[in-house]
Amino acid sequence: MVLAVDGLSSAAPSGEWVVPPPGTSESPAVSGAAPAYLALLNTSTSSETYSATATTATGNKVVATGTLEPGTVEVVLPSTLAAAGLDPILVHASGSMAVSEDASPSAGFGIVSMPGIPLAAAIDA
Repeated sequence: MVLAVDGLSSAAPSGEWVVPPPGTSESPAVSGAAPAYLALLNTSTSSETYSATATTATGNKVVATGTLEPGTVEVVLPSTLAAAGLDPILVHASGSMAVSEDASPSAGFGIVSMPGIPLAAAIDA
């Protein structure tokens, strides 16, 4: 699992990051495109809580929640991410996090990766 996220990306003023999907259900990037793994790294010096929510036109679906100790990583697996489909994922955290997503199909970890985009202002999810 890759976490190629710089320091500026891990400090979102809003505490929220958006992870774009690999295309849409009408137009996937490639046949079979889907989120494979969502990685969250706590870059702060204290425990932080997080939630990852798939944002859809018909409502939001929480796909993962938890607490991370300083310097630890949580990897959300494909079976859990299946609930997100090809919808954007909004990650909310109580502190600094490095957020990235690997997409499939690919030949291995980190081949097709999207960093979480830090938001300047919170989205009302």
